[in-house]
Amino acid sequence: MTMGTDAGASTGMVRSRATVMAAVTCTLMLATTATATAGVTAVDVVGAGVAVAPAAGVGAVGSTGADRGVPPCAEVSGQPPSGGTPPGVTAKPSTTPSATATRTKAAESTATATGITTVEQAYSCVLDHYYARDRLDHRDLLAAAFGGMTVELARLGLDRPDAVMPPLRGDRAADWDAFAATYERVTAALSGGASRREALAAAAVKAMVAGLHDNHVRWARSAPPSSGPRSTPEPGERGRTPSPGDRRQASPPTGSRRTPDPGEPQQRYGLGIATSYTPYHASHAPHRAQAPLHITAVTGGPAAERGLRAGDIIEAVNGAPLFAGGVLSTGALSMLFPTSADADPVRLTLRRPATGRTWAVTLKPERFTSTVRNVTATLLGGDVAAVRAGAFMPGTADEVRAAISELGRRAERGQRAAPGERAGSGKATSGKRGRLRGVVLDLRGNTGGSPDEVARLLGALAHGKVTGYTCDPGGACDPHRTDDTVPLLNLPVALLTDGICASACDHFTGAVKRHRLGPVIGTRTSGMVSGVAYPYALNDGSTLILPTQYGLGPNREIVNGIGVPPDHFVPRTAEDLSAGRDPAMTKALTLLREPS
Repeated sequence: MTMGTDAGASTGMVRSRATVMAAVTCTLMLATTATATAGVTAVDVVGAGVAVAPAAGVGAVGSTGADRGVPPCAEVSGQPPSGGTPPGVTAKPSTTPSATATRTKAAESTATATGITTVEQAYSCVLDHYYARDRLDHRDLLAAAFGGMTVELARLGLDRPDAVMPPLRGDRAADWDAFAATYERVTAALSGGASRREALAAAAVKAMVAGLHDNHVRWARSAPPSSGPRSTPEPGERGRTPSPGDRRQASPPTGSRRTPDPGEPQQRYGLGIATSYTPYHASHAPHRAQAPLHITAVTGGPAAERGLRAGDIIEAVNGAPLFAGGVLSTGALSMLFPTSADADPVRLTLRRPATGRTWAVTLKPERFTSTVRNVTATLLGGDVAAVRAGAFMPGTADEVRAAISELGRRAERGQRAAPGERAGSGKATSGKRGRLRGVVLDLRGNTGGSPDEVARLLGALAHGKVTGYTCDPGGACDPHRTDDTVPLLNLPVALLTDGICASACDHFTGAVKRHRLGPVIGTRTSGMVSGVAYPYALNDGSTLILPTQYGLGPNREIVNGIGVPPDHFVPRTAEDLSAGRDPAMTKALTLLREPS
């Protein structure tokens, strides 16, 4: 939910309420993740849980919108568990229901234009369901919404002298009425018709959501490109802020559809690149972005056709520098991840560190089949299985385990997998016969995903361990545990992480570090693990995704906003990628091959 790949996405854990009650875990909502273009379901972060009973926020005295005849936000129900899908990826159209198909029929049939009722529903939904509602002042939500409306007025060139926030007295219902009266007076006087009024309402909801400063809160409203196979938008795409674990891949509602194999080629839309920082990450933690922005993987499509490579530094997008004074330009970054089928071509100014070459290239966003699979495996030196997982999508844990087993057989036969090939692909070279000495799990760029996959993969490393906690607003916490039905690998493990690793990936890394299941190598994880999130349908057909519980690490520590530090700090720079070096992998191999 990597999150920095083409339109698609964080990543986060996605589960229905019924499923969450039976099984717990975590995910990056990303993404990733993905608004109205994919199935919308409940989203976990470091575990699952059930939404708690509504409670009024600080100063939120008064009736709710539902008490006064406004339909409440409706929790989306009936979704089987699903998880994080690799960035820019969605399943084949025949296997992935659209977001609309996952909403309740009532919500579908009554969808209307985004307006003041939508704003009120979002306002009440946050105050009734958000895990931090007891610490919220409803007046802050209204101020954020009103501010968003005035910014949109100014953008349209329609700002008005009477667009002034009314005084708020501390009563939730009365203050809403005051807000709504001013809002409706301002919007009623607008020229330009319904489209402008809808734009103002959308701006109000967006600003209210953004004002929560929560990496797992999202308003999902955008539609996918209109032509061709459906592609899940990537976390942090322009025009919205999907979450890392938000790359969702919904299980079929009937027996007529199957859950896609995580090893299948995936359809994507965009330029065909993954980058060292993503719009999703930038929307929540722009201060963590470090220059230069560079390509971490070429996933196919336009970038592959024009010969771009991992390690190429993107110095400018359409003439706009990515960094100015050390600060990331989120606008320039977002242009690398278009979401519209009629998106304009993007002109990149590039520099290749390995050769010093600087050049410009224009790429037209398009749909393409990714050349990068979610799980890839390589036998290194004949004795170490290196397995990369891009997201914890359904089936990932078993695919990783199968890949390790296949590489073990190859080690015994004296074969090495060709670099980048999936285990079992049939491509191998001869080597010395032996056995596996260890496993490198490469979660760099992993954007989260299915809770079950986290529990299962950790269950292959250890049994009987608490991997994290999910807590309700009152502080009561439920532990998440390894899936002890999974056979142990019984091999030394090293884990590679980076600053894109989010949500379920944060959770997985924290458990590995806490229980000393293997050295963690690379850089600190993203720390984007706010809390258990559920989707709520609003009257306009959009979805408000809110964490109803919050997550803690396996030692009850706060990981959200902090991340998990590595045991060995070994970053992989643009220069390393361009030259084909991987210092973190080298360090992992050294540690695994050290005499015990």
